[in-house]
Amino acid sequence: MEEEKHVAGKAPKKAEVDREEELRKPRPIDGLGEEAYWVGNRITGALYVLQGDAFLRISIGGGEDESVRIKKAKALAEKALKRVEALPILPAGRNPASAGLGGGSAREQ
Repeated sequence: MEEEKHVAGKAPKKAEVDREEELRKPRPIDGLGEEAYWVGNRITGALYVLQGDAFLRISIGGGEDESVRIKKAKALAEKALKRVEALPILPAGRNPASAGLGGGSAREQ
C-alpha cells in the first residue's frame, strides 16, 4: 500500500477531491421558499429556490468564504421572491408584455 506524502501547506490530493465532491452535493437551506438548496465549490456556488410556480437560481462567485456567498445569495433570493410574489397571476398562454409587465418584442407590445 502506497503512503500519501503530506506537504506542509498543501492538502493531499485525495482529501481535496473528497472535499470538492462533498461541496458539490446539494445542501438544504432553511427559511427560504418552499425548498432551497445550495450547491458550490471553493470558487462559486448557486442557490436554488422553489416558491410556488417560481424557480430561482442565484449564482455567486469570488474568493470570499462560502458562508459569505450563501448569505449574499439568500439576501438576493429574499428580494427576488418578494418581487415574484407581487406579480399578477396570468391565465395560461397570456403574454406578460400585453399585461404591461414588460418583456416580449416591440411588435408584441
